[in-house]
Amino acid sequence: MAKTYDERHAEIMDISLRLFIQYGLKYTTVNDIVKAVNIAKGTFYHYFQSKEDLILELRAKYIRSYLSLTNDYMGQCK
Repeated sequence: MAKTYDERHAEIMDISLRLFIQYGLKYTTVNDIVKAVNIAKGTFYHYFQSKEDLILELRAKYIRSYLSLTNDYMGQCK
């Protein structure tokens, strides 16, 4: 069964994050990402304009998660 747009987008982001952590932002290429995700290079560019665009989306996701967690903790304070 084919993955939905959101499922494939999340998969690319998750696998890319692991590669960035393992090899570094500078040394992880789009070719590395498409090989690890097992997609065509054109498919990558269907979801992201560039590697830099992917990095910005990962950063935004991290910031949203951090702010949500911080908000939850603050809500528990008296």
